[in-house]
Amino acid sequence: MNRRVLTYLILACALSASCTKNEVREWEERSRVAYNVVSSPVAQTKAASAFPTTSTFMSSAYELDSSKDWDTDYASSTLKFGPEEVKFKDTYWSTEKKYFWEDGKKLTFFSYSPAALKDKGVVITNEGVSVSGWDITQSGMSDQLILVADIAKDKVKNESFAGFTGVPTHFRQKLSKITFRIAESDLSDADSIYVTKLAIGGYYTKGDYQKGGTSAESWSNLSNPASDYVIYEDSKGMKLTDAFWVIDKVMIPQSIRSEAYLSISYKSFKNATVNNEGPVTLYFVKDFRSGIWSMGTHVTYTLKVGAGMFPILFDASASTWTFADGVGIEIE
Repeated sequence: MNRRVLTYLILACALSASCTKNEVREWEERSRVAYNVVSSPVAQTKAASAFPTTSTFMSSAYELDSSKDWDTDYASSTLKFGPEEVKFKDTYWSTEKKYFWEDGKKLTFFSYSPAALKDKGVVITNEGVSVSGWDITQSGMSDQLILVADIAKDKVKNESFAGFTGVPTHFRQKLSKITFRIAESDLSDADSIYVTKLAIGGYYTKGDYQKGGTSAESWSNLSNPASDYVIYEDSKGMKLTDAFWVIDKVMIPQSIRSEAYLSISYKSFKNATVNNEGPVTLYFVKDFRSGIWSMGTHVTYTLKVGAGMFPILFDASASTWTFADGVGIEIE
């Protein structure tokens, strides 16, 4: 009898310990500061979808007492953690080190992506995300994206949205993208046309980005105007067809100066005769009627190149800059 009672006691203790471990684990996961990543259009018109789990980003959290609010008291905030890399952890996104929500405290988050921007001088302070002297002519910056999240202010717990739970964070593009679409004009009388050189100039290639993630964010101290920056050159040339040849470039957001231009050189073939044309200079403001490369926008320049008596036809349009799959990034 005593032996049987002892066995029951041992089983009861084991079950009690197991339940305690489960309760602690569940409490820990609910209380841990976490991020979940979804994608959605910049205009917020479509449902969210999963963001690639291979992506990472940097984030910092600043702490205030619950009696204070960020807009009034941000200067007295203290850094709780960061910047630290956020990675996918089996079922949720989080930092390697565990951080937890605390009673009586509010957290405000700033984040940027990709995480590799840390090595390019991108920093986070309690005034937001910033970088000084970003130069798109430099290696590693020429076609690099800068994504900065809207500030997530005065948070006290993980929040739910679209089936995900975590710190609500919405990333936006902070550079500008331009695209050149070039094709042979359907009015051309040439047998064939080959573009031999494309160059752009007169725009600023360097600037400072400040207070990223807040309503006061801006690009300033623009400098280092480009002079005949070659984006394509080949003596044999690129043969044009009625299908568009597409070239993309990432730019510092700016009001375009009147002297900013695109120049194009090409050669046309007609009855075994070769004619070298150009360089023909097209000004962004005067010819394309495009006066600004706004933050987060994508401007497309369309050219159709003719020969003989037919000139170059051109056009420009602007739209919100989105990813290749048509979405921006949102983290909830």
